[in-house]
Amino acid sequence: MTTVYGVTRFGARLQIAKQLKDITEFPKESVWSASSYLTCKQYNVWTIILITSAGIILILGPHMFRIWSLVLSKE
Repeated sequence: MTTVYGVTRFGARLQIAKQLKDITEFPKESVWSASSYLTCKQYNVWTIILITSAGIILILGPHMFRIWSLVLSKE
């Protein structure tokens, strides 16, 4: 599956649809609706991540957030 970033929702949907089309077992008639659903879910997850990160920065401060990010990236 693709990771979409730096694109519009429509561009993300196109990227996901392209990946779904490459799955031979995936029903072709469901590609567009499934890509729409997955795009929505992916954007919702990124929103949660960004809001959570902003909250952690406010609580911990920028220096501790950097340390927290480095620890998570090593896991």
